[in-house]
Amino acid sequence: MNADVLFNKFPIIQSDKLQLREIIDSDTEAVHRIYSNAEVFKFCGIIPKKDIHTVRSMITHFDRDYVKKKRIKWGICEIKSPDKVVGIAEAMEFNSQINTATVGYFLNQSYWNQGIATEGRYVLWLNSCS
Repeated sequence: MNADVLFNKFPIIQSDKLQLREIIDSDTEAVHRIYSNAEVFKFCGIIPKKDIHTVRSMITHFDRDYVKKKRIKWGICEIKSPDKVVGIAEAMEFNSQINTATVGYFLNQSYWNQGIATEGRYVLWLNSCS
């Protein structure tokens, strides 16, 4: 796995149902809906972010981490609504020696149990094999 390829240009990944794209300032409210919900982070040790200004700052950190080649955070969007972020996918801890990366995701609770996480993992897996 050559993770450097991921950091040449922000990768947009797409399937028939989903698009994983860069998170931008106009996504702040949607990202806040995800990060402010305690149920989303119930089992992962992340403290919910109630302040929208904190979330806006976090989005700039997403970009900073990408530039530093540390991690990639994508907005998960349904193809039918590419401007509406319904979740966040991330890849980090790239290890080229053993060909691994850590992948995670968070979904807006109103999109749970709709196959989005399953589709998102499949899309990331397919792209890692190409």
